[in-house]
Amino acid sequence: MLDVKEKNVARFIEEVHQCLERRINNIHGSEHYSRIERGNWLLYEICKKKDGTFNYYVNELNCKYDLNVTPDDIDYILRSLKLSNREKRMEVLQWAENLAELMKKALLSRSHADYEAFITLRKKKIIDAVWFRGRRLSTSQDRVATWMLFAKMPELDQYNDCKKLAMLGNGYAQYFFYDISDILADHCGAQGHIKKEDSMKLSIEQEKRKVMQLENMLERTNMSLDDLQNKFEEKIEESKAHEMVGFFTKLNSEKYGFLLDTILTNFKAVNALKREHFELPPKINGLPVMVQKLKEFIEDNGINPIMHPGKTIEVDLADVEKCDYDGTPFSNREERKTVRVISPGWVYAEKNLQIARPKVKEVTEDED
Repeated sequence: MLDVKEKNVARFIEEVHQCLERRINNIHGSEHYSRIERGNWLLYEICKKKDGTFNYYVNELNCKYDLNVTPDDIDYILRSLKLSNREKRMEVLQWAENLAELMKKALLSRSHADYEAFITLRKKKIIDAVWFRGRRLSTSQDRVATWMLFAKMPELDQYNDCKKLAMLGNGYAQYFFYDISDILADHCGAQGHIKKEDSMKLSIEQEKRKVMQLENMLERTNMSLDDLQNKFEEKIEESKAHEMVGFFTKLNSEKYGFLLDTILTNFKAVNALKREHFELPPKINGLPVMVQKLKEFIEDNGINPIMHPGKTIEVDLADVEKCDYDGTPFSNREERKTVRVISPGWVYAEKNLQIARPKVKEVTEDED
C-alpha cells in the first residue's frame, strides 16, 4: 500500500495525473467503449487476475464496464494484442508485475540504484516488434506494464484516471509509461540531506538530467507523430481486411451452406476418388477443376483452416473456449478430453482475424 498522505508519494501521483491529462488532450474522436477501451479493460482485469478463463473475463467486463462481449471477443482482442499464446501472455504479465514492484520500491526508497534496476528490467523486450510498411509499430508490452502499475498500486487512481487511461492504445500507452519513468527518475534524483560541498555537483547533475529528459520528450514527440501516420495507414489496411473477413464469413454462414467447409470437404473427396482412379461422368467432369480453383481462390486470399476436419485430438478447457464445443462439461482446467473436429474453423492469416470458430464434438466410449 502507498501512503497517499506522504508528501513525495502524493506529488508523484499528482504528476502522473497531470501527465495523463496532457496525453488524452491529444486524442480526438474516441468512441465510448471503443475497441481500444475494451482491450484496455480486458488488460486491467487480466493484470488483476492472470489465470482467469475467457468466461471469467467476459463476466467481469460485462458486469463492471457495461459491455457486451463474448469469449470470441476476448480471443480476438488477445490476438490483436499479440497475447493469444498463454505462455507468452504469462511471461509478459510476470515481467510487468516484477516491473511494478521495482517501481514501487524505487518510489518509496528514492534510490537511484532502485531506479536503475527498474529501467534495466523495463528495457527487456518480450513481444516481438511489429512492422508496417517498413516502420516499427508500438507493441502492447508497455501498455500491459502501465495497467499493471494501476492494478498493483490502486492508489495511482486517486483522480479516477483509469477511465482516462482506457483511451490509450499501444503508442500513447507506451509514451505515457515512459513519462511515468521520467517522473520516477526525477523523484529518485532528488535526494535530501545533501552536504554543502556536494550541492554544486548535484545541481549540475540535476540540470544534465533535465536536459536529457527534454531530449527524450522531443524524441518521443517525433515518434508519436510517426505513430500517428502509421496508425492512419494501418487503419486503411485494417478496414480492407475487415471487409474481406466479412465477405468470407458470409460465405461460410448457414445461409450459404457453409461454403468454405463444403469446398474443403469436396476437395478431399475429389482427391480420394482420384487415388481410387474413379472416372466421373462426362457431364460433371469439370467439377474437380472447379473445386480446385475455388480452393486456390481461398488460399490466395490468405484464408486458412484452423484445424483438420475429421481429426481426433485431445483438448483442455482453454482449448475449447476457442471452439464451439459439443460434449460434457470440464471439471477443472487440467482435465483433458478427446474430441473430433466437425468443422475446421477459418482465419485470415495475414491479420490473424478469425472468420469462423472450429466446431468439435466429444468422443464418447460408445463412439470409440
